[in-house]
Amino acid sequence: MSLSLNRPLISALTAALALSLGLMAAPHAEAATKKAAATSKSKAKAKAKTSRSKGKTVAKAAVAAAPLVIPPADAAQLEVASRVYYGSYSCEFGQTIDVSPSTEHPGYADLKSGKNTWLFKPVQSSTGAIRLEDVKGDMLLLQIAFKSMLMNVKTGERVLDGCESTEQAKLKADYDKLPQNERGPGVLDQTPPKTTP
Repeated sequence: MSLSLNRPLISALTAALALSLGLMAAPHAEAATKKAAATSKSKAKAKAKTSRSKGKTVAKAAVAAAPLVIPPADAAQLEVASRVYYGSYSCEFGQTIDVSPSTEHPGYADLKSGKNTWLFKPVQSSTGAIRLEDVKGDMLLLQIAFKSMLMNVKTGERVLDGCESTEQAKLKADYDKLPQNERGPGVLDQTPPKTTP
């Protein structure tokens, strides 16, 4: 057989071989393409997630860096601020707090406890108690007639309890001197109210 006679056979065999190699390479190429696409997709997701994460971090930093705007006190707030017990308070376990009128923000109060200082807005509660609300929303000083307590609003825990200003101590001493029948029933008097049948 001569080489020239087998040329159609060789061409057919070459075409068949090329076709089979192409078909065999196609699944590998397809898998490689899918893998590359998946890798690209996961990189894009990771980049987007990092971008979102950075965006959140940047947003949090912007909120933290943004200056806190304190609105001027209105007439009602100024009136409540005039009834706040200012000065040093003695609390349970030898702790102390100091409450003073804010020099920067009229109608507000500065509270110091240890190394911490907060700016509080005086608010009249519906029960008659005075609430000193931290302008950042973290703390609350609740003042009732004979004692005050400092609370962490976010955790709901009492930070300091049994805090008593000079005025509160005087009010309590005066109340304790009253005869039982002049005190009147209520929470401050441990005797339950008398009821008539």
